[in-house]
Parts: sequence; structure tokens; C-alpha cells
Amino acid sequence: MLSKKIDLTDKYNYTLNGIEHQISLNSKISIQIEPLDEKLLISNKFLIKYIHDIFFSHNIEYFITYNTLMGYYVFEGIHLFKRDLYICIPDHHLNKLLKIKEQIIKDDFIFEEKEKENLYIIKTSFFDKIVVNCFIHIIKNDENKKLIHHIDQFESKLDFYDIYPLQEKKYEEFSIFIPNKIENVLNSFSFNLNSIVFNEKEKISLYNTNHKDKNKKNKIEKNIFSESLQSNESNSSNQFDFDFSFSNLLSFLKK
Repeated sequence: MLSKKIDLTDKYNYTLNGIEHQISLNSKISIQIEPLDEKLLISNKFLIKYIHDIFFSHNIEYFITYNTLMGYYVFEGIHLFKRDLYICIPDHHLNKLLKIKEQIIKDDFIFEEKEKENLYIIKTSFFDKIVVNCFIHIIKNDENKKLIHHIDQFESKLDFYDIYPLQEKKYEEFSIFIPNKIENVLNSFSFNLNSIVFNEKEKISLYNTNHKDKNKKNKIEKNIFSESLQSNESNSSNQFDFDFSFSNLLSFLKK
């Protein structure tokens, strides 16, 4: 189980996979719930590291978005309270992604295509019955030269410089790519960055209740992809060369 504590200096301390973490709490951030299971959080680290490495080696441009970007914004790493990963790739890199589909499957991951939704999913299970998903959304230009991508019920419209140039930043013990203007991207999903409250009532109540579509706040927790892996999920293993700096991860995953 994830080890964590809150001390009297308004620091949130937790240990994930034997590595100490600490974030400063302020008037904008309140944590009132327990983190997700440590095995799930470690699985997400393992999955996003795999995706970063294979995308980088095949020159596929990507950036983290939505709840995954919020995790970086608050924790500089894995989101402690959200189970799924979200990234975007530009539409002109989609063919590159499809070309490595067989390699991803060969590495014992499941690759799903939902073309009508401009959505692709990489999923696996490193631990028995703990499924982790990365939702890959395609970002496109509209007629007004806005960069558009849809996640759940949100349509995010961003300027070119909200996304570019992409920034390579430290994320846990490795690095990933994030958009140029993080707060603009998060605001496009109606996150309320002035009051970030992690609580039991809504799991995460980050959203601006003054948003013109209040139903978005009520629907945000919907998990549209909750299906389990096939019967071989517990035997999944990854053959890609990760070069992890958190060297005890592989041995931990075998427990």
C-alpha cells in the first residue's frame, strides 16, 4: 500500500515504489482522500515510461493531457487519484503510431482502435486483474487554426502556442513531454486551478462549477472503457528496453 503522511508544515509526503515524494500544500490544494492502490500507480508509471520510450524512438510527437497533465501539475508525476492515462498526438503522426501497432502487441500490450472517435488505447496488466489504460487522442486543426481534441464530453480548443513548443520535463524518475502552456490546456477542460480539492465526494472536485455546461461536472467521472483484459492478462510482460532509473521496479512487478 502507498505510504503517505501529512506533516505540520503543510507538506504532503508519500513514498511510491520506495522513492520519497513531497509536495507543498497551499490555499489552492486540499487532499482529503487516500491515494489509489500502489500497484496501480506503479503500473501507470511503467506504462507511460514504455509509451514515452517507444514513441521517442519512432519520432512520434506526443504530450500528456487532461487528468495526466493535472497529475504533473500537482505531483510532478503520476496522478495519485486517477487511474487512466491520457496523451495526445497530432493527426499527421497517426500513421507512425499505426506502423508500430504490431510492435506494441508483440511487447504484450493490447492496442485498440476506435477510429470514429479519433481514439486509440494501449492497455495491459502488470499485476493480476489490475488493468491500466492509456487513451491516445488525436489533435487536429479546425478552420480557425485552433488545435482541437475531444476527451470524454470536452472539446478542447487551443492556440498553437498553448501546445508548442513541447517541453520535455522530469516526471517521476524519467522525463515526458508536456504542452507549452500547462494552465491554458487545463483550463480548456474546465479544471478550477484556484481550488484543487481531492475528496471522497467527487473523487476529484477540480472543475469550475460556473462552466456553461454544468452537466460536464456531473459526467466527468464516467469511465467509458472499464472492460477487463483477456484471460492472459496476468501473464503480460514487457520486452521493450526501458532503461529505468528506479531499478527495483521490475523485481517488484514480479511479486
